[in-house]
Amino acid sequence: MVWDGKLKISDTAGFLRQVADSYDSNERVLMEYIDNSLDDADDLATKSNGIYPYVIRLQIVLDTKRREIKLIDNCRGMKLAILERLVQNVAESKKKGLSWVNGQFGFGVHAFRKVAHSITFETKNADDQYYYLKFNREQTENIAAPKIKDRKFPSDTGTGTMVTLTGFESGDFEELTAQTIKDEIELHFERLLSKPNLEVTIVVDGHETIFCKAFDYESITGKEFKRTIPVDLDGVSKNIELCLKITETITHRQPTFFLKGRRIAPISDIKSFISNSKHRTGVWGNNYLIGYIEANGIVEPVITRDDFKKENRRLFYQKILELEDEIKSQIDELNKK
Repeated sequence: MVWDGKLKISDTAGFLRQVADSYDSNERVLMEYIDNSLDDADDLATKSNGIYPYVIRLQIVLDTKRREIKLIDNCRGMKLAILERLVQNVAESKKKGLSWVNGQFGFGVHAFRKVAHSITFETKNADDQYYYLKFNREQTENIAAPKIKDRKFPSDTGTGTMVTLTGFESGDFEELTAQTIKDEIELHFERLLSKPNLEVTIVVDGHETIFCKAFDYESITGKEFKRTIPVDLDGVSKNIELCLKITETITHRQPTFFLKGRRIAPISDIKSFISNSKHRTGVWGNNYLIGYIEANGIVEPVITRDDFKKENRRLFYQKILELEDEIKSQIDELNKK
């Protein structure tokens, strides 16, 4: 062997499986593919004054007899070059640096390797043909090129992407129920679900349709604590949106960090944040505090998207913790009452 100074991955399939295994639940695997659809929808929104230009529909279809899951959107779909690059260029994401989208790692397409044997992509862009591509978790080479489908794409727009997961590991399909998927979608995409013109549904065996909805903070009685905190990053101004509520009853819903509308984790679960907090779970794990803090791209997520990278993290935390005493005093005031 000649030393060339380069790292080599001897078992690429095994490496990708290890990356996929870092997801903490089977539901989080599905969120990767939903996230891809919503990234495309967000791109559409940036070109339409920040709103979805038409009703964005995303269906999660469970077929319990075939033991398969389909995720179908009516967004723009992919051209052939994008589809090929998506699968072949591992750890390269064309979304890096785009402020309005969340995906940036290029591993999400391989998340299926945690739970399923095979994945199929079907996609139709208005300026290209309808393509079909399938491969399995053991394949890292000799993957057949995308094929053309001579049919209409199954969406109201005639464009979009459909992802099908098949060949689930023993027990994994049974864990992915309509209810657990709904719960995870409503937690993970809570902020996006509150936007108009977005419809996310779960269809079970072709007849039962379940609608995913955003949590209704307005229905909970309590005192709102809202702040918009400006942050300057090398001359670029961004805002932290802090939307909390001190409630009069226990809701069992923890205040949560969000990034570009996607859930990161409950604030009290982020160790790097809590370790810098004076009041710690006395505030951020308090049973009477609900709501969210939206980071708006000031920080970036780690690969598993359940924590933040170190870059800008200290500044981000500092701005929030400057308000901690004020939040604590309002919680104490409620406790006295």
